[in-house]
Amino acid sequence: MPSHRSFAAAGLAFLMATAVEALPFRLVTRDPPQALPKKATANDLKFQPAMDFDTDGCYNTPAIGPDGTINPGLDNKNTGLSSGCHDLSDLQNNNVYSRARCNNNWCAYVYDYYFEKDVVLPYLPFDVGHRNDWEHIVVWAQNGEAKYVAASMHGGYEIKAASDVRWDGTHPKIVYHKDGVGSHAFRFGNQDDDNIENATGAWFYGALVSWNGFPSTALRDKLSAYDFGSANFALKDSSFSGQLDRARGSFIPEFDINTDDGSPGNPMGILRIAALTGLCGIGGGVATVGAGMAYLWGGTSFVPLTKDDPAFKTRTWRRYNPNEVSALKDDVIKAVPLSKIRPELRNDEAALTLEFCRGVWSRWGFKAQSLLQERYDKPAGTDDNLWSTSELAVAKFNKGLRFSNHFEVVENSGNEIVVRCGGSPLEPGLRKSDGLIFLSAKIDPEQQLAVFHFKTALFSSAAPRVKGTPPPHTIPRKIEFLHEVYVRMLTQSAVRNVRA
Repeated sequence: MPSHRSFAAAGLAFLMATAVEALPFRLVTRDPPQALPKKATANDLKFQPAMDFDTDGCYNTPAIGPDGTINPGLDNKNTGLSSGCHDLSDLQNNNVYSRARCNNNWCAYVYDYYFEKDVVLPYLPFDVGHRNDWEHIVVWAQNGEAKYVAASMHGGYEIKAASDVRWDGTHPKIVYHKDGVGSHAFRFGNQDDDNIENATGAWFYGALVSWNGFPSTALRDKLSAYDFGSANFALKDSSFSGQLDRARGSFIPEFDINTDDGSPGNPMGILRIAALTGLCGIGGGVATVGAGMAYLWGGTSFVPLTKDDPAFKTRTWRRYNPNEVSALKDDVIKAVPLSKIRPELRNDEAALTLEFCRGVWSRWGFKAQSLLQERYDKPAGTDDNLWSTSELAVAKFNKGLRFSNHFEVVENSGNEIVVRCGGSPLEPGLRKSDGLIFLSAKIDPEQQLAVFHFKTALFSSAAPRVKGTPPPHTIPRKIEFLHEVYVRMLTQSAVRNVRA
């Protein structure tokens, strides 16, 4: 993120006009390293910036791969502003790096983005840009609430009060752009920037790796030790305090740039406990397991779903699976005679759906998972979540409701409630592990039945789009079985909530 000398617009125009046609364009070929697995603290995720990228610049990419391969960057001479570094694949294979420092009631959350080149004068042999570019964003929070945001530009920072920043929830909206005739930098998003320019069509969140979330300290040390030329990896020990000092300006004098108090924190992986709670819910002994299996299998039907199901033709599905990735898709169906349904629900599908949904999340089927989530996965920033089954028993499940730091209602049309799962609601973007649950209840007056549907789709929304027919999902058969056990259990448990 070095500073650059300003150039007169007229001089640039002359150079462009006289030189571009005479010089050969350089064909850009490269293969960025594989991204590291996402592993970040809850607070780092909470404030991770929502990004967009103007079309006249690169997308950020991984700076280092799991095998220790360092991204060599791209030559900035005889090439275009975004040539070879502005592909959808760059967003599908992406890392952002973060590090926090907290003391004196303040926390600084620093986010570092690596770009392979910064071209100032396109298609010229004497471009004053550079191979490799690091840009930085710092969110300053006090008592868990963002107060200031600093965005890097040309060796310094622009600092704004949180009230002057546009937000996507708790995520500041930032755009990577070319600053006039100068180099590339970050700028704060404005209203027009909601017309997204990046290839995903939405505010973008790369796979975040916190300081203690690297696969190994050796890998982190290798990245810190690498010489990126004039670009600077801000999170490394030798740079971190200085970056904090520049990013706070005169606004936070009481913050000690050299002291960690409980920071930077250790990431806790999102709990993968649905299968465990499913097994525990059936019982401890062989006989109990057998009885539980008989109960679950005898009272429910489990049907694989195809792409032709109406659930997968909705705007909600397209939003959360934009790359049309293959998914494990199924439907647990439970039919109950209307005479056994509470009288006030027998003629109201919306009310019946709501009570069915409440039953899924408030009764014995979900009890174990709710307790484990609250005990082991309740980070800062989740105060707006519901945690207890007693709260979920009376919730209205309106769009936006979050619970257990693992679920979020993303649609409620009355007769169908859609819940996103597979990760924390603190991660609003595409995820390596993702899922949607479609809950509904239908009344069949002719057959005098209430029919309940618990549809599930599990997929990796962050996986790249492929040409032709997508390959099948990669969920192991053992996990498929445990998933089936759990969703059958949740359905059986939920139906008790609507019985007369």
